[in-house]
Amino acid sequence: MAENLDQFNKLFRQSQEEEQDTLLGIHILFYVAINTLWVILNMVYIPKKFRWMTYYPLVGWGLVLFAHWWFFVRVAGSLCERREQEAQEELRSQVSSVSIQ
Repeated sequence: MAENLDQFNKLFRQSQEEEQDTLLGIHILFYVAINTLWVILNMVYIPKKFRWMTYYPLVGWGLVLFAHWWFFVRVAGSLCERREQEAQEELRSQVSSVSIQ
């Protein structure tokens, strides 16, 4: 049974990592599409002396994109492991409280 549980945990971690990679890919796709449109519109309609303001949203969203990668994608496996440990500890405490009663 422990082998099946270990296999399940491994598959669950892999699926979570793949899900986070997919979500990051979607985030990058939206970043590129929306900011391309943003830059084009600003280059057409904003006077030259104010075009420097176009880049602040690009940098800000880029930082958010980096934070998404740093806090979710990079550590997806370790987050799953931590959740597994918490679940196992909770299960042990429930089993020990039932056996005491």
